[in-house]
Amino acid sequence: MWHNDWDTCIRTEIDLWTRFNYIHHNPVKHGYVTHPENWELSSLGWFLEHEGREWVKDAFRRYPVVSFTDRADRFHSVARDPQPDAG
Repeated sequence: MWHNDWDTCIRTEIDLWTRFNYIHHNPVKHGYVTHPENWELSSLGWFLEHEGREWVKDAFRRYPVVSFTDRADRFHSVARDPQPDAG
């Protein structure tokens, strides 16, 4: 899944949920959408529907991926109501 020169095994629950958030934030990081829930190929919509927005917000809050992201890129947009992307 991740190709690096170092070990990237998921060893703890923190590792798992941080990567969960990283994967869901990736389309935003790369500029494909402005909000993670707007990426049609993402499983985030399933989690929003089945676990609820509060559960997702809690996962993003408890397991941030700030080391993988730019603080100015609206990472925590999933905590707000869904926003349509332009285009």
